[in-house]
Amino acid sequence: MRFEKGLFLYNEQAGKGPVPISEKILPLIQEAVENVVEHVLTFSGEGEEVCFQSGGHYDIIIIYGGDGTVHDCINGIARLKSRPVVAVLPGGTCNDFSRSIGVPDDMESACRIVKTGVIREVDIGVMNDRFFVNFWGVGLITDTSENIDENKKSRIGKMSYYLSTLSRHLTVRLNRSILDSSALFEKSGSQ
Repeated sequence: MRFEKGLFLYNEQAGKGPVPISEKILPLIQEAVENVVEHVLTFSGEGEEVCFQSGGHYDIIIIYGGDGTVHDCINGIARLKSRPVVAVLPGGTCNDFSRSIGVPDDMESACRIVKTGVIREVDIGVMNDRFFVNFWGVGLITDTSENIDENKKSRIGKMSYYLSTLSRHLTVRLNRSILDSSALFEKSGSQ
């Protein structure tokens, strides 16, 4: 499939770290999109803003980032009267959404889907005026996601989600005393 005009949004802060955009990804995208406009996302909410303000001017929006970047961009795209095709390239820590729609984790294979892939519709949910494509959660999953330590996430990736869950919800009983999770994850020597 060939698109005339595309917007390539990428989050350099996404979980996989720096990627050679110009050397590796852009040439593969240009095989499928004649005119590509690049935009680096630098702050939370920027993807939503850019997609809503200018998304209607493109045939395709290609999003490189993780689930948070995809969520951000979808909240701009979903509000458009006429929506472009959306392609997702996995660049985050977990990439749940891209994996669930069958996008390969290998970047070259993922980029080739933009050229050879079949366009399919994906349901978009809405809750409290916010859109979502991956999942909607309450309770433990929400608490865990909202309390991720970004430093740990950048150092240990997916494991940071498990640690977040444990640190928020683990209580241990020792000799009739209760030790809550905050004590388990403090640095040694701190009170």
